Amino acid sequence: MRRCLFLFSKSSKTIMKYYAVQKGRDGPKIYTDWDSCERSVKGFVGNKYKSFKTLEEAQAYLGPPPTAQREVLAAPPHRAALKKRPREASPPTPVREEEDALSVYVDGACSANGKGGKARAGYGGYYGSASDGRNFSLPLPLHNNAQTNNRAEMMAVLHVLQQALSEAQGSYDPTVHHNHAYGTSCAHLPIAKEDLVQPLRQLHIYTDSKYTLDGLTKYSKKWMRNGFKLSAGGDVLNQDIWKPLISHYNAYNHYYQQQRRTAGSVGVVLHYVKGHSSIHGNEMADKLAVEGSRRHTS
Repeated sequence: MRRCLFLFSKSSKTIMKYYAVQKGRDGPKIYTDWDSCERSVKGFVGNKYKSFKTLEEAQAYLGPPPTAQREVLAAPPHRAALKKRPREASPPTPVREEEDALSVYVDGACSANGKGGKARAGYGGYYGSASDGRNFSLPLPLHNNAQTNNRAEMMAVLHVLQQALSEAQGSYDPTVHHNHAYGTSCAHLPIAKEDLVQPLRQLHIYTDSKYTLDGLTKYSKKWMRNGFKLSAGGDVLNQDIWKPLISHYNAYNHYYQQQRRTAGSVGVVLHYVKGHSSIHGNEMADKLAVEGSRRHTS
């Protein structure tokens, strides 16, 4: 049976984005306006979607139908955007999303950010449903360290990784949120392979922190080689969080590849989302992070 994929547009204005929905109320579809996309994914547990600048990229994200090429039954009004890109400008092959993949939105918040002793930060994570016991809303530990939004954003990602590894060890208790260790060396894996009693699930972590995303995906290997020194000679800031964060990130990907027995398998997929842009998961994570920043008792 051929699977038809509809392309919806609300107006005849120039199309700026294509919203590809993998999992929504109406199944896999491509929309050309955010309102229609939002109606499909907002409040839908386990929703998965992403915006693209071209139709080809959106179609590649959804993947081919099971038995036939995808049909676009309602073409977008502005045809110029459908021209093929030059081969050298083609986007990289998207990471294949596993059937049992787990998606979570994370965020950090800080009142009086950058104002020294007055600042109080918190972080939160939202797993797609308000009733999910893995959702978290926590204050950033003081530990005589700076209270900043960046540090809270990093801790949110670290929490997700620690939580997922604890689940795979069979030791996760959703009613208890543990304090996180600071300063762990990133040169060694935080757990042993034999500690894992359950298979790891592919993690899709959505964050509006380019600081955290770029640190993990662009700079972490260089930092490790250089002893966390910047090219200008100074020290990388927030090493007490970067080190355990990088350690857990590397451990998760390492063991995920071993369990899947497939070279190049990616266990942690980081996605950048624009903050305060009416994306339900991001808005919920932001709310949890703000609540976490208010949990400070001093």
